Amino acid sequence: MSTISLKTNHTNDVTIISNIFIDQYMPTANGAYVKVYLYLLRCLSNHYYDLSISTIADRLDDTEKDIMRAIAYWEKVNLILVTRDENNQITNITFNNPTPAVSQAPASFTAAPESLPPAHTPTSEPAATNPSMNSHEDFVKPTYTKVQMEELSKDDNVQLIMGAVESYMQRPLKSADLQLILFLYESMGFSSDLILFLFEYCISNNKKNARYIESVALTWAKEGITTEEMAKHYTNQYNKTYQAINKAFGLNRTPGEIEIKFINKWINHLNLSLDLIIEACNRTLLRTGKPDFNYTDKILTSWSENKVASIADVNKLDEAHAKQAKTNYTARQPQSGPHATAKPNPSNRFNNFAQRNYTKEDFRKMEQLLLNKQ
Repeated sequence: MSTISLKTNHTNDVTIISNIFIDQYMPTANGAYVKVYLYLLRCLSNHYYDLSISTIADRLDDTEKDIMRAIAYWEKVNLILVTRDENNQITNITFNNPTPAVSQAPASFTAAPESLPPAHTPTSEPAATNPSMNSHEDFVKPTYTKVQMEELSKDDNVQLIMGAVESYMQRPLKSADLQLILFLYESMGFSSDLILFLFEYCISNNKKNARYIESVALTWAKEGITTEEMAKHYTNQYNKTYQAINKAFGLNRTPGEIEIKFINKWINHLNLSLDLIIEACNRTLLRTGKPDFNYTDKILTSWSENKVASIADVNKLDEAHAKQAKTNYTARQPQSGPHATAKPNPSNRFNNFAQRNYTKEDFRKMEQLLLNKQ
């Protein structure tokens, strides 16, 4: 039997990918992170020297923070070695050989003698389909002790999150920050990617308060958001909505916590279109002279109860209301015609006295009295 020789017409312009990377690293990594890793390999094979975070972000149509997060991830799993200058700017990236012995699952830990709050033990990255994500009302935020925080912080993913969040905050993490990170990761089952995007999103809107970030996380859980991609889609839609509301109200700021609850109610619970919300905002300004979210909520709740689904429905509702008001006004007006009953004018106080009928004798007596006085 003759041997078979393999040939190719391909050029040498190729990028070599390790099978170990494909078998062990790629399945458990975020798709966006894999894209960055492959592009860096591509640049390495062609000896790209004019490379920066901004050029990578432009080429992959991502943000610079997305690129930094991807690099931090591959650095964490020891696939690359990153060198930084005194300003914490990346100056060099060295690729390490993937090794079969490396496990992508975070190392499990043994609980401290002090019992941990009821939650799952993180032996791997929390699954995006964690059933607890759909029952946020059941989440009870535990208060982790110092021993518990130290033990839980040994988890590789938690360390990755802590490092990234500290970079976003541009300050050392406070106890409240760490408590929140552990709550999101341990109790709510958020993946590390989702937690990082959560902090990035809130901080980019100048919201660094732990309570605010937790409120956004609970909203996402309620809406069934389980991945970074879903969160990006949701926030893009949400941003368009609140920007339109801000424009209608003449505001130049991000919504507050209470205002966010109103907006979420209008969109997700009343299921009203943006056109209806803007119409309610406009009517609020006309009637109150100020951006009153509570007043707008009353309008939209009323429309929802009346099954309003479009501006045309609002116009019909206005017409019905005007017709009813006209009917009520007519019913209150006095009757006219030969059979109408004359009613005294309440503003004339003399109508309160009974009228007297005088005879000729009465007039004669009054005339006599006047003559006698003279």
